[in-house]
Amino acid sequence: MSITLSKLQLHHLALKTQGFIFWPSPQKIILPSFALMTHGYSASKNDLFSWASKLCEEGITVCLFDLPGHYLGGFNDVEKFADFTFAHELFAQGLENIRKNFFLRYPLYEHFNDSKKINLILAGHSLGALLALKALSLPAFVDYKRLAIAVGFGHGLSPDTTSHDQVHLFQTPLFKNTLNLRAQLVSPALCPENIFPWIKDEKASLELPGERIHLITGLDDVIVAPDGAERLKAQLEKKGSTVTLERPLKLPHHEAAAAATHIKSFLRKNNFIEKKQ
Repeated sequence: MSITLSKLQLHHLALKTQGFIFWPSPQKIILPSFALMTHGYSASKNDLFSWASKLCEEGITVCLFDLPGHYLGGFNDVEKFADFTFAHELFAQGLENIRKNFFLRYPLYEHFNDSKKINLILAGHSLGALLALKALSLPAFVDYKRLAIAVGFGHGLSPDTTSHDQVHLFQTPLFKNTLNLRAQLVSPALCPENIFPWIKDEKASLELPGERIHLITGLDDVIVAPDGAERLKAQLEKKGSTVTLERPLKLPHHEAAAAATHIKSFLRKNNFIEKKQ
């Protein structure tokens, strides 16, 4: 048998969305690791299909879900922006769905019921990266060995050389011409005027003491400032996080799928995935 997909419906507070759980082949070793991941602004879970499939091939059970109000993934609207500010809690819903079905599929792995022995990987691209970081401190994850992987994420461009005020994501000149089109790919409540200031404030206030975080941002990512990933790393470390940073030569912001090999390599080097003999 190969990887099996099961459809997933997530419903938390006023938020509704959908996704897939990627179940590893029972004919291979199932690793004591669960991964939960989501995509960036105006995108869909399809952008991260390569992430989920590569990790699942190695024996990791993966939940990949769409963000609510993102029409490329589904037509579940977000009525109020305040509702979306709880979107990071969907990671906990994803874990609940994995645990509810895991032991039915893999009855020989009952020892995975001890959450203290499970590696939990929270991953996301861009906006999804912010939500993955915010999810680290959810009560549902307190007993797990947690790691967040944030791709295409960092502080934005400064409007001048003396200030670190952030111009985030599609507010950069590269995307201004397509902003109107992208705004139509999400619920009106998630319009750029609402979501970009919120992202900026959330990034500036991130405090994750004691958490393990890996940042992956391409040197050719024109959405994150040239030193934006470094500034974010310094901010998180100052607040007590353990942070590593990877800067691939080629990883454009709009090619999130290309990060799959970097994620798998990092997990292998850090013993989340068995090393090749």
